[in-house]
Amino acid sequence: MTLYSCATSTTVEKNTSSAQDNQELMSNCNNGDGLACSKLGFYYKKIGNIPKALEFNKKGCDLKEQSACFNLENIHATNNNYETIVASKVKFYGQDSCRCYKMKPKWYNTSRFGHKKQFIPFKVSFLISDEGEPKNITVRLSEKRDEAFEKCVETIFKDARFPVPNEMDKREHEFEFQITI
Repeated sequence: MTLYSCATSTTVEKNTSSAQDNQELMSNCNNGDGLACSKLGFYYKKIGNIPKALEFNKKGCDLKEQSACFNLENIHATNNNYETIVASKVKFYGQDSCRCYKMKPKWYNTSRFGHKKQFIPFKVSFLISDEGEPKNITVRLSEKRDEAFEKCVETIFKDARFPVPNEMDKREHEFEFQITI
């Protein structure tokens, strides 16, 4: 699974919080407007309604809207509701990992003022304890080892609270992230 944090995409991030905007988008989506479906999917993902986000992004993707397909790839869907909740929380905490790079001047300088963007992929894996705490956290960069970054991300995940797992959910979770700087 790939989750993107701090990444820019073709997603249209229009604020669709008003009921009138949502009704108009819903009508347009139902009439075959894939972009409207994508915007609704983005809205529902933003407020944490993953099932609705999946529904609208799938509809938009079926209508050949590229941004909806992109969004759909970035939502971890599974029949296991607990894992979906974990994925959502991981994405939220994963966004904090951007600060781990931006703390470092050599990375921060490339992230502003029109410099060429760089993509830094990394993986986080962990187990969930009986109390809903992540344990045995490992962070792996796909480029050269960076202990400061790994420690920073580890700290973020240690601070995260997850739903208390059932027996099946105590297994190892591994998530891929990609930071755009």
